[in-house]
Formats: sequence, structure tokens, C-alpha cells
Amino acid sequence: MGKSSSTRAKSSVCYNCEAGTMRVTNLRGREFAHLDQPSLVFDEDLKVPVCDTCGDMRLRGAQVTRLSAVLERLRAVRKRQAISGFITVIREQFGDIQRHEWEGILGLSRGYLSRLESGTRTPDTALEIVMQWVARDRSKALRVLGDLGRLPASMRARLR
Repeated sequence: MGKSSSTRAKSSVCYNCEAGTMRVTNLRGREFAHLDQPSLVFDEDLKVPVCDTCGDMRLRGAQVTRLSAVLERLRAVRKRQAISGFITVIREQFGDIQRHEWEGILGLSRGYLSRLESGTRTPDTALEIVMQWVARDRSKALRVLGDLGRLPASMRARLR
């Protein structure tokens, strides 16, 4: 005998594409874009109805709250990694350049790097990109910053 209707998994046609079927799916491992962060990989178990054709999700109350909280946590981790990588590079490679000089190069107020490092501030997307760029390819990034006239003379001399 078949399963009774109360034990059978409920599925319905997708309201978005009208071609797919909504099936309960675990979001772990799925990539999301959240605010300014692309490709955040969901790292918790959360089962929600997802269209098997277009990927549309049908979320309710607590699911929306949990999804948002996890994505915000992942976004914050990525931003902290950008700050940490940048701070590590400037300490190790440019220990003689003071933080206030870096703040001038990046167009930041004095003390802002310390506030970023402590977590009391969060970098906007443009600053995060520059920080990641300097950490990943410091010589190219510094040449461009030099071309823009943003580097002090002591740093420009290193690039020659």
C-alpha cells in the first residue's frame, strides 16, 4: 500500500516559474549573494522548500530570520578576513610605515584602521576590495596607489 496523505511529502508547483516543483531542500553548501558579498556558502543545515527548476525558495518567519542571521555572520567573517589580511601584510612588509600613513593613503580618518581591527567599524565594499587587493598583490596595488599620488615618498622609492 502507498503512504497516506498525511505521511507523504507535500510538494506544490512553484509560484515563480510555474514549471518546477517545490521540494524540501537543505541549504547547506548553497551559494548566496548577500548585500555586498557574492558567493557566501551557507554553512548550516536549514531545510526549506526550493523549486527544482528555478531555485526559488519559499521561506517563513523563523527560516527568514535564520537565513539572514547566517548570511550576515558569513559576511562579517569575510570582512574581518579582509581586515586581518591587510593588517598582517602592512605589519610584515611595511613595518616602518605608521598606521596613520596608511590611513592617509586609503583616505581614512586617523585611528580608523584600529577601529576596523577591533571590530567597532566595518569597512565599506570599496575599502574591503582595496584591502584584499593590497594583501593579495601588494606590489601591483601599491604601484596603482603610487600612480594616483596616494603614497608617501618613502613608499614610492621602494617601488622603483
